[in-house]
Amino acid sequence: MFTEATARSLHQLMAYKDEYEVARLLLGPEGAATAAIVGGPDATVTWKLHPPTLAALGIGKKLSVPARFGVPAMKALARGRRLRGTAADPFGRTDVRKTERRILGELEAAIDQLTRSLAADPTPERLAAATELVSLARSVRGYERLKLDRAATFSCEMAAGLAGFCATQRSR
Repeated sequence: MFTEATARSLHQLMAYKDEYEVARLLLGPEGAATAAIVGGPDATVTWKLHPPTLAALGIGKKLSVPARFGVPAMKALARGRRLRGTAADPFGRTDVRKTERRILGELEAAIDQLTRSLAADPTPERLAAATELVSLARSVRGYERLKLDRAATFSCEMAAGLAGFCATQRSR
């Protein structure tokens, strides 16, 4: 129960679609298959893209990029995934990417605290409460503002939940 909730929550926060992943998906067999299903085998493909960096610059509309022109850029972007999380990552400075890294760290710290606390006092009620706390991360989804708002709610609820969880152990 707790282990599964922990694994699912960690996966959700680690497996988000960033610019590198979108490029890989567009170029991969999934992208070609989707284009063939939607438009037929001879369809002219145009990608509608709106990366967070454009949103941060105030550009609210998606860009239309004909696939035949965008393939070289997408190939370079897909190879650039090695930059993910490094100082050289051009997308890592956006609020969304910073928030994704921050809340992953918060969840990992909470998991450490919860497992230590459960080891000291492993009642079924506390196990259920710990499972509910790690499951809070599952609500952090969506794009841009929606994800940022949900991440803020997650951080507040996790901090309050941990404080209450730890207080119940001390009061025993």
